[in-house]
Amino acid sequence: MLWTPNQTLHLTAAKPAAGELGRSAAEGLRVANVSADNKVICRHAAKAFRGKPRVIAFWDDPHEHSVDILICDDAPRPGLTSYSTVTLSDTPLIQRGKEFPARVEVAGACASDAEAFGNAISTVAFFVTKNKWFCRPGVVFETMLSMYNLSATMEHLYFTAPSQWPALNTTMELPTKKVTWLWAIPIAEAESRFIADQGDERFEELLEGSGADVFDIHRPSIV
Repeated sequence: MLWTPNQTLHLTAAKPAAGELGRSAAEGLRVANVSADNKVICRHAAKAFRGKPRVIAFWDDPHEHSVDILICDDAPRPGLTSYSTVTLSDTPLIQRGKEFPARVEVAGACASDAEAFGNAISTVAFFVTKNKWFCRPGVVFETMLSMYNLSATMEHLYFTAPSQWPALNTTMELPTKKVTWLWAIPIAEAESRFIADQGDERFEELLEGSGADVFDIHRPSIV
């Protein structure tokens, strides 16, 4: 088993740190120095998403660190856009000071008009890369959405297995690394508190039973 049971973890960036905010490069800017393994990752995610793919480099504010993000329009359905990091796995995951045996890419989707969602995904990547935040199922990265004013109801990102995209719900054995994906789902402050109190399994049961549209970044909280 790749992910073993663990205490629910909430990681918080209370104020937008200038070095962590993601900024997209101009669309169409050539992404350079792509490794063979990362090309495989990108093709795999694009096949899972379908839609119309493009890759954009997102940089932190000092323009010192970047992450490449695959963006597929009209996926998983018209009016939605799917996102996946494709170079985050160049960075080891660190758990309790030790390197985790697999590396991660982060996927998510929301309405196409919420263009800053890609910035939020890139900010997740920068916290993993620069601050060594550990990203795993059941973890909440707080303020990832609210720092971009993306929604009046959804503030944070919750990570779970990418069941929306079965092809991503796997572990890829590549020549230089082992890679898996996590799904970043927008959640409300009340839902974040519920996860802290009741646990991620109970939350996912409640979420599935509610029939909530998890791609609706403006949905009401289910608790």
